[in-house]
Amino acid sequence: PPCCATAAAAAVLALLAGGRPVEAGASGPHYNNMPCSTMVCPTGYTLRWNAAEVLCSSGACISANIDIATCCIRGRFYSHSWRILADSNVTDDWEVVRVRFLLSDDCHSTSVAETVPGAHSSYNGFPNGGAISHNHGHGGVAQRAFVADPSPTPRLPAPVREVWTSGGPCQEGECYIGFQWESDVDRFPVGACKAEFRSGCTTMSLIKRAGFLRIGCAEVEQSATPGRFAEGLRLQFLEPDMQVGDVWRTAAVLLDASGGLSRIRIDTNYTAP
Repeated sequence: PPCCATAAAAAVLALLAGGRPVEAGASGPHYNNMPCSTMVCPTGYTLRWNAAEVLCSSGACISANIDIATCCIRGRFYSHSWRILADSNVTDDWEVVRVRFLLSDDCHSTSVAETVPGAHSSYNGFPNGGAISHNHGHGGVAQRAFVADPSPTPRLPAPVREVWTSGGPCQEGECYIGFQWESDVDRFPVGACKAEFRSGCTTMSLIKRAGFLRIGCAEVEQSATPGRFAEGLRLQFLEPDMQVGDVWRTAAVLLDASGGLSRIRIDTNYTAP
């Protein structure tokens, strides 16, 4: 009947508009809440890291205060390079077991920024950058702090994770370890290097500049031995500067770290260099 055809057409139009048809007896239209990824944040703000999973308050996302608070975060603190700086003296070697960078300001475990340091060796996977440190290879190898835990084997059922060390004592603001998301590199053949044991694989020409990341939190697992951990830690990002060149800027400071796991959360109001 014509009435039914009209109702069906209205339902289709409602779905195409991002909503859903009015149910019988309903007092008015009801629309599906749209994800934050459909919103354009105002100047000075950017979408939150999980914008595709967070919904706006009432239907389509608009530039209203409530949706801005839900979907957008204040801009700045974006870079392809982030690091942890020892902001206090370390009398012996600075020992770092693991560093994890997270996209969420509340250190949510699902927001880990994947770090897969590349190396010219037999490798099956996609490195997405490289580990960096102040000693440029002297002392411990920086990538140890970013690789996955070793898997048990019949010969080594309880493998021990290798620790990165600074290679000596650290003065305040001297030692650091971090990661640069600079390239996506694969080995030959793609994703399945089949070189013989201990032989290398050629690198394919798939290098490209990585996108800038906003790190909201960092987890740093240090040694628990006195003299081998830094009580002060800074979360820093590399910021391009046309006048003086690239500059490391501070995004967060932790002044009372102890041995073991520490979390450094970003502070959008922090203004120190």
